[in-house]
Amino acid sequence: MQSQIGKLCDNPIMMIMNPTSQAAMDAKKVPFFMYQKAPVAHDAAAPSAPFVSLDFAAASEASEQIAISDVHIAVDKDAKTSELT
Repeated sequence: MQSQIGKLCDNPIMMIMNPTSQAAMDAKKVPFFMYQKAPVAHDAAAPSAPFVSLDFAAASEASEQIAISDVHIAVDKDAKTSELT
């Protein structure tokens, strides 16, 4: 996959969503992970991994948080179907 991506872009960034990530659940963060092509050392030695993890922050507005909070309160976790209108 790395070689196919490399044909299209010299320095690709991958974004992976993993909704079952325990690390994201523990950190109470969205389950998105970003990776960038590993830099090549000056001695041209191959990197230990083809991609390195990137740290990032997601920005949101107060209105988005209000909507999320309202939906969270309105949803019955034990319900078999959604009653949101």
